[in-house]
Amino acid sequence: MHVYTLTTKAHPDASRALTKGAVAVLKDYIVNEEVLHSLDLLLTEAVANCARHAYRNMEVGKVEIELDIDPGNSVTCKVSDWGMGFSKTGTNIANPSLSQPEAEGGRGLYIIASLATEYFLTEDNGKNTVHAQLTIPRGLWIR
Repeated sequence: MHVYTLTTKAHPDASRALTKGAVAVLKDYIVNEEVLHSLDLLLTEAVANCARHAYRNMEVGKVEIELDIDPGNSVTCKVSDWGMGFSKTGTNIANPSLSQPEAEGGRGLYIIASLATEYFLTEDNGKNTVHAQLTIPRGLWIR
């Protein structure tokens, strides 16, 4: 198991750079561009949710990506913030639904849940984390 942790402020510009850094790490392990694109989309949505929602009406804090890479098997992406938490947003986190086409937002958790093999959220001592695991076939790995 290989574990990488990347952290920045939950600001849109810094958040995109954080996601790009995580994908650069993943490129050292995964050869398949389609899988890398899915991981990029998943991480982009999770980090964007932190930048957009976590610190609403409070000072902007940090967002953290932890990548747990099990070569030849899976990648678990954990995206965390220390903001207001999922339970205070009124979002159905267990079964996110797709928002209406005309809505400006509301697709992030749905996209994450759709891309992940396994997905869940935790809140622990002020740390809010999206956990998304992707099982990746052995032939799609570099190492």
